[in-house]
Amino acid sequence: MPVALTKEIGSSTLMLWLITESEECLRSMVTADDLASAGRFTHSQRRLEHLAWRAMLRHYFPDVAVIYDEVTCAPSLVGDGRFISVSHTGLVAGPTCSATEDGECRGMAA
Repeated sequence: MPVALTKEIGSSTLMLWLITESEECLRSMVTADDLASAGRFTHSQRRLEHLAWRAMLRHYFPDVAVIYDEVTCAPSLVGDGRFISVSHTGLVAGPTCSATEDGECRGMAA
């Protein structure tokens, strides 16, 4: 797993993943729910980015579930009380998890 960065910033955890794996490899690292969620993406690069941040999330927080807001489509974590923001661009993907809704690190630029 090519983790490029994991950093604690106040109440937030910033994580970056340098995507070097194939889609097949990433698919082996995630849950059935993650695979179903990735299946909604028709573009292979977007699906790869989605699988990468899900794999990273599974590595660090294996017991959380991800749900999506019906209006904004923003992801939320269920199971540990953290808030999440996700960024992805080409070769880098990653979530930022915060203990508070207004955590010091509200997102990240790749």
